Amino acid sequence: MKIVVIGGTGHIGGYLVPMLVEDGHRVTVVSRDGSPKYRDDPAWQQVDKVALDRTAEDAAGTFAGKIADLGPDVVVDMICFTEDSARALVAGLTGRVRRLVHIGTIWVHGRLTEVPVTEDAVRHPWGEYGTQKNAIEQYLLSQSRTGVPTAIVHPGHISGPGWPVINPQGDGEHRRLADAGPRRGVAAAGARTGHPASRPRRGRRADRTAVHRPPRTG
Repeated sequence: MKIVVIGGTGHIGGYLVPMLVEDGHRVTVVSRDGSPKYRDDPAWQQVDKVALDRTAEDAAGTFAGKIADLGPDVVVDMICFTEDSARALVAGLTGRVRRLVHIGTIWVHGRLTEVPVTEDAVRHPWGEYGTQKNAIEQYLLSQSRTGVPTAIVHPGHISGPGWPVINPQGDGEHRRLADAGPRRGVAAAGARTGHPASRPRRGRRADRTAVHRPPRTG
C-alpha cells in the first residue's frame, strides 16, 4: 500500500515510518523539512519526502489537494489541530483514499471521575488542545460512513528520550513538592489517564490501525 504520513518526522513518526517501510509499504512523509527530528533509522532512505507547510497551505486552500495528488491508499494525520483543517482535508480526500487515520489524544476525555474510561463515556475535554481535538473527532466520525473512512488513535502521555515519564503522581517537580510536606499529592485525584506510553508502542498502534484494522466508521 502507499501510505502518506502527515507530520511524520516527530516523536511517533520516528518509529511509525520505519515500521511501515519494514512492512513493505511505500511511504511518503509530508513535513516542513522532511528530516526525522528525534530518531534516525536506515529505513528513512526508502521514504519519499515532500516539504509542505500545513498552516500556509491550509490558508491558501491547497493542502488537501496536494495530499490527494500524492495518490495514497491511506493517510495518517499526525498534526491536525483544528476542525477547519480536518474539514478541508476530508473534502480533498473524499473518494480518493481508502482510509484516514487521525492521531488524537486522551485529553478529549478530560478529567475523569472513574477509570478505566471507554470510548462511549461522557467527555469533558481538557484545555484548548483537548477541546479542539474533540471537535475534530466528532466531525471525522460523523462523516466517516459517507466521506472518508476514518480511524482514530488516542495516545496518552508520550515518553522517551527528552520527554520525562509522567505517572499519576506527576512529573519530578510535582513529586519533589509532594515529598516535602506531610501529605502526598496525586494528580487528577488518582484518575489520571496520561500514563506513560512509549513512542515505539504508539508507533506500532498507529501502524496496526493504518494497515491491519478495518476502520470504525461513525
